Amino acid sequence: MSPPRPHPTAALSPPGAAESSASSAANARDFNVLWSGLALSYLGTALSVVAVPLLVFEATHSVAKMGLLTGLNRAGGLVTMAIAGALADRMDPRRMMIAADLAQMTATLAVCACWWLIGPTTSVLFVCVILGGLLQGPFSVGYQKLLKTLVAPGRLTEANSRIDSTFAVSLVIGPVLAGAVCARFGPAWAIGLDGLTFAASAVATAILRVRPQETTRERRRVLAELGDGLRFLARNRLLRAGIGVMAGIGFVDGAVYDLFIFRLRQELQQSEQVIGITLGAASVGAVVGAKLVPRLQRRLGLGATVLGGFALCAVALCGSSATSSTPIVALCAALFMCGRFGGGVAWGALRQETTPHEYVGRVTAGAWLMTQSLVPLGAAAMTQLAERTTSRTAFAVMGGLTWLLILLGLAGPLSKARGPVAGAPA
Repeated sequence: MSPPRPHPTAALSPPGAAESSASSAANARDFNVLWSGLALSYLGTALSVVAVPLLVFEATHSVAKMGLLTGLNRAGGLVTMAIAGALADRMDPRRMMIAADLAQMTATLAVCACWWLIGPTTSVLFVCVILGGLLQGPFSVGYQKLLKTLVAPGRLTEANSRIDSTFAVSLVIGPVLAGAVCARFGPAWAIGLDGLTFAASAVATAILRVRPQETTRERRRVLAELGDGLRFLARNRLLRAGIGVMAGIGFVDGAVYDLFIFRLRQELQQSEQVIGITLGAASVGAVVGAKLVPRLQRRLGLGATVLGGFALCAVALCGSSATSSTPIVALCAALFMCGRFGGGVAWGALRQETTPHEYVGRVTAGAWLMTQSLVPLGAAAMTQLAERTTSRTAFAVMGGLTWLLILLGLAGPLSKARGPVAGAPA
C-alpha cells in the first residue's frame, strides 16, 4: 500500500519548522501564482521551439544553421549563469526573473517586427536569439532559488513534477498551435505570441507575496561565489557522478528537437501543420514521464529513475534511426520526451534535495554550467552530421552515446541514490 498523498498545501510550506495554517495558505497561493506564470511562459516557449527552427529553415533551408542557432542560444545561457547564481543567493530572485522576462519579451517582439518590416533576415534572428539565451540564465537560477523558498524539504520532487508536467502539457498544445499559426500566418506570428507570454510571466512574478530569506554572508566577487558552488559539487561524490551523466545527455539532447523537425520537414516532406501535430502528440510522452517520477522515486529511488528515463531515450533514438515511417518517428519522439522529462525531473529533485538552502543559487549555477556546457557543441555537431549524411545517422550516433552514459551511471553512486521518500518527514 503506497503512503498517503500529502495535502497540496502541505507540499508548499517553506523550509523550517511547522508553520501556521495562514502562512501555509499564503505559500500555497504564491506557489500557484508562480506555477500559473510559468505555465503561460512555457506555452510561449513551446511555440518558439517549433517556430524558430521553421523560421531559420524558411530563410536558409539548412539544418546546420538550425543547430548553430540552437547552440548559440544555449551558450548564451551559460555566459550569464555564473553571475545569476551569485546574485540569486544575495538578493530577491524575483527581480532577476522580472527583468529577464521583460528583456526577452522585447527581443522576441523585435524579431517579429524585423521579419514583417524587412523580410527574412537571419542576422537579426541570430542576435535576438542569442540575447534570449543570455537572459535564460538569470530567470532559471532565480526560479530555482524561489522554488526552494516556497516548497518544504522532501516535497521538491512533487513540486518539480507538477511544474515539469505543466511544461510537458505545453509541449503538447504549443507545437499544434504553432503548426496551425505557422501554416496560416507564418512563423513570425507564433514568435510574437511567445513575446506576449513573457509579459504575463513577469506580471505573475511581480504579484508574489513571498519574502525570500535574507542572507548575512559576506558578499564577494562573482567568480569566487561560483567557486563556492563548484567546490560543493566537487566534494559531493553523488552530484559529481550525476553531473558527468547529465553533461553527456546535454550533448545528445542539444540537437534532438531540430533533428526531429528536419526529419519531418525535409526528409519526410511533411507540412508545418503536420509537424506541429506530430510533435504535440509526441509530447504526451513528456507529460507521462514527469507525472511518473514521484511514484518511481518511492519504488526505485531517484538515481534509478534518472538512469531509467535516459535508457528510454536511448531506445527512442536508436528507433528513430531505423525507420522512415512518420507515425513511428512520432512514437520514438514520444518515448524520448517521456524518458528525458522523467530523468530530468528526477535529477533536478536529487540536486535540490542534496543542496543546502543557502547554496542553492550557486550550486544550481555551477551544476547547470557543467551539465549544459556541451549542449551548444552537441547541437552544432549533430546537425552538421545530419546535413552531411542523414538524420538517421545522427540519431544512431546519439543513441549509442546515450547507452554508454547509462553504463557509466550504473557503475557509480548515481544508480544507488534514493533521495527522500515523498510523504516522509524531512
